[in-house]
Amino acid sequence: MRTFFDAHADTASKIYDFKCGLYKNDKHIDIERLKTFENPVQIFALYLKKEYLNKSFENTVKILDNFEKELNLNEKYIRKAVSYDDILRNKAENKISAIMSIEGGEALEGKLENVDYFYNRDVRLITLTWNYKNELGIGAANDDGTGLTPFGKEVVRRMNEKGMIVDVSHLNEAGFWDVAKLSDKPFVASHSNAKARCNHLRNLTDEQIKCIAERNGVIGINIYPPFVTQKENCSMKDVLEMTEYLLDKTGENCVGIGCDFDGIDVTPGNMKDVLSIEKYIEEVEKRFGKDIAEKIAYKNFQRIFREICG
Repeated sequence: MRTFFDAHADTASKIYDFKCGLYKNDKHIDIERLKTFENPVQIFALYLKKEYLNKSFENTVKILDNFEKELNLNEKYIRKAVSYDDILRNKAENKISAIMSIEGGEALEGKLENVDYFYNRDVRLITLTWNYKNELGIGAANDDGTGLTPFGKEVVRRMNEKGMIVDVSHLNEAGFWDVAKLSDKPFVASHSNAKARCNHLRNLTDEQIKCIAERNGVIGINIYPPFVTQKENCSMKDVLEMTEYLLDKTGENCVGIGCDFDGIDVTPGNMKDVLSIEKYIEEVEKRFGKDIAEKIAYKNFQRIFREICG
């Protein structure tokens, strides 16, 4: 099967919570399924459930430690990537590339030095907020109209300096525009869709979509049905229609994949796990041609990773 670069999955946290392995499990993603693709690149997010938030840094480190243990157990098949050269090396050695991210700045516990700590632990993307308010800002689900905090602004600047990707998925609109003003590098919405196509508070306005495109960022298509359609039943056809809408708004260089596997409790009817990415890319190619399909599948996020992380 062909390759892909998916910008968001919660598998690292899922296997920690359920005490299951990365090689084979009953979740959305495992190595056994990933290795059927041609050297895919998967960003694995470290996400904290609400009960873990009182010790955010400590619990994030525990999830990261556990995931690294799983990577070491399966080094024949998968290896971390912290740079574009790592992706190329992994491809040459027929390995899956695992990129580490943090979902929710709670993990930083208000300390700028923790950005450096996680960078040194090979984290290369931070989603600034989840749905809650934290030391950086506030998520769209609890929007009170405030933007990034002074600490949140410091974090964006430090991430730019370090070569880490700033992710605005989940962030409220005021915080988004603060990122747009502050960041001197492209930024991404790793797993977000278009609000005009599906009116959900987690989705992006056309103005936000235009801004990300103008800054040469990338938006990862999220397959979670409530973010895709307001219809009762969601299928790959609806995901493809969302893809078409974003392509129309951004052009072909700013749309990618950010499925949100293992972070969602329901999927479109015919997209039950990571294996469905193959059929999705196939359908994108039928509709928009091979060049655009390859950009959405992996080239656009790969470009961002190379440009920001080196």
